[in-house]
Amino acid sequence: MGVTGHRQLANPERVAAGVREALQRIHGRVASSGQTVVFTVVSPLAEGADQIVADEALKFIDTRLEVPLPLEPRAYLRHSFESQVAGEHFLELLDVAHRTGTVIDPPEADDADEAYEAVGRYVVESSDVVIAVYDGAASRGVGGTARIVELAKARSRPLYLVSPEGEAPLVKEPENEWPETFAQLRALNETRLGPTSFAANRNRFQHDMMKAADRFDIDPVTVRAALEWISPYYVRADMLAQKFQSQYTVIGLALFLLAAAAVTVVVAQIIFWPEQPSIVGLEIGFMLLLPGLLYLGRSRDLRGRWLASRFLAERFRSAPYLAMSGLGGQRPRLLADQKVGMPESWLQRAYLEVWARRPAPDSMRVKIDGLKKFLAEAWVNGQIDHHRQRSEAYRRLHEQLGWLTAILYSATLVAAVLHFFEVGGHATVASVELSHLFTFVAIVLPAFGGAVTGIRIQRELPRRADRYDQLVILLQRSYEELRDARDLEALQQVAINADEHQARHNRDWVGDMKFHDFELHV
Repeated sequence: MGVTGHRQLANPERVAAGVREALQRIHGRVASSGQTVVFTVVSPLAEGADQIVADEALKFIDTRLEVPLPLEPRAYLRHSFESQVAGEHFLELLDVAHRTGTVIDPPEADDADEAYEAVGRYVVESSDVVIAVYDGAASRGVGGTARIVELAKARSRPLYLVSPEGEAPLVKEPENEWPETFAQLRALNETRLGPTSFAANRNRFQHDMMKAADRFDIDPVTVRAALEWISPYYVRADMLAQKFQSQYTVIGLALFLLAAAAVTVVVAQIIFWPEQPSIVGLEIGFMLLLPGLLYLGRSRDLRGRWLASRFLAERFRSAPYLAMSGLGGQRPRLLADQKVGMPESWLQRAYLEVWARRPAPDSMRVKIDGLKKFLAEAWVNGQIDHHRQRSEAYRRLHEQLGWLTAILYSATLVAAVLHFFEVGGHATVASVELSHLFTFVAIVLPAFGGAVTGIRIQRELPRRADRYDQLVILLQRSYEELRDARDLEALQQVAINADEHQARHNRDWVGDMKFHDFELHV
């Protein structure tokens, strides 16, 4: 719940009453589960409206407070608080905040307006809903309440307007619906996973990384802190990606193969059991199953959920290495940079929320010699091996499907030639003429050959393999640069570049797969 509002209020009691009403309406719309939905007030706790909203929100059970700041706390107190009481209350609220930090690096005095504007943007972009204590007047400066209200509307955030005075209604309901971002994040969090398999995968992930860190004499406390932070998010996203990919693959294959199976049934009935037309009911069943599977796959958005989960998993895979590199700032520009980008805004939101929960950079103290070897070998070289293996697997599968198509074609040709020359005549095998078998094979195999060819074309295996090869080349360059890094700043820049290469690869992959939705193939 983002907050914006005026600092000077003529009637704070009216504002408090309006804020309580807005909060009650929000709680009525969304129930907190403590796990998938947690109420968090995102506010810089400025004098006036910000502090009133924070006070009223914290009266609700399990409400958290996130405090993005335009300046370091002491400088913020000097520049932004006229009342000593408000300044002291700011410090009290800061002590109970769940998360604090500056949005951008502390600016020079001349750039203070830019810092306040940045905080306002952060509040809106980090929120599902915005509460604005707003009198409707034009903005009194850069980053003012009117500007943040305009930004919330532009971002389609539901906006609860609390009138600080006058004859206007105390609370005005949002004009727009709650954003899709909220629904998507909640769906991601509420998807169930087996607790036993989750624990096993988490332990395996942590064991592998601890083992790699031990090779390069990395402080185990530092590694453990990074793993305790990221492993629940990474393992969950990875398991969801595997789950949805398996379901997507099964349904996708079935849509190709069931049509061929339907052809097989009707041909078999006509040739071998002409006196039993009821067998065709099986063909009807297969044909009816096709739209059912199509509806199931699309209604559950298996493709979209697979792509989103896999994208997040790959982003989370890199996160502990970036954190151990000592990258600071509550919201580093490199992670929100549009040139790297996320395929969907809610994925960026999810990633930034997780990144903001990482261990403090000061706790990620690692000697540079061991760190650069660890990043080069455990992270970058590990990704090189992984992507090289994926490339080889895709090329091998493409070749195998090509051979299968050739075999089916050859068998069809042989059966057609034998049928043409009436090979088999009246000789029978188990009361079935061989010529009938040749006829059956000549009709059925092309149907399966077409299905295999369709699968081969749709999966674009050579193209995907080429993408992996290109990424391997870029990561090999990053590997060499990491090994040669002379100081922490150079190492951090290489780590950023390596992460950008992988982010672009993941984004492009998602872009390609968006066009691979379920279709009928008949």
